[in-house]
Amino acid sequence: IGVAGEDLGRLAVAGARAYDWEDISAFTWRGQPALLIADVVDNRGDRPSVTLYAVRDPGRSGKKATLLWQLDFRYDGGPRDCEAVAVDEADHSVLLLTKREQPKRLYRLPLPRNRPPVGVATAEWLGDVASVPQPTPLDHLANPVQAAYFGQPTAMDLSPDGRSLLVLTYKNALRWRRSAGQPWIDALAAAPEVI
Repeated sequence: IGVAGEDLGRLAVAGARAYDWEDISAFTWRGQPALLIADVVDNRGDRPSVTLYAVRDPGRSGKKATLLWQLDFRYDGGPRDCEAVAVDEADHSVLLLTKREQPKRLYRLPLPRNRPPVGVATAEWLGDVASVPQPTPLDHLANPVQAAYFGQPTAMDLSPDGRSLLVLTYKNALRWRRSAGQPWIDALAAAPEVI
């Protein structure tokens, strides 16, 4: 899907299983453009592991998305529901922000460096994120059914310079900024800019 919402086509990813794909992130792997596909949703909290797929970025005229690697992982502390995933190229890692629990939890998973991973990795818990705005009493009055979902992160991405983190919820787009060398868990302690 293009920036203006146009349909740019569909691609199959041979060797990947689509259980519940939710987020996608562009990054560079071994000097080449790639896409990270996050098959990480666990609505019932019963998946023993979830999966990240890396594919070679096919570009606008690509005909296929070649699978580079598959990374199966679990969360430190047990299953989590997550839809918000971003690649932090400066840290060579994947950030994962949980969806339903309050406060939200931020996890980190190292990106594979030179070869595809083997086995099931464990995402490291970095800390709680209480700064994601939750529904207000006015939200509940205006939208009694939907308001309960307003504070749930559904997508996440980093700016190309790695200094801004954008999180999409059912109500807002939220932006946090970090200073040079500041860990994301510290930056996320501040109130976000609501867009």
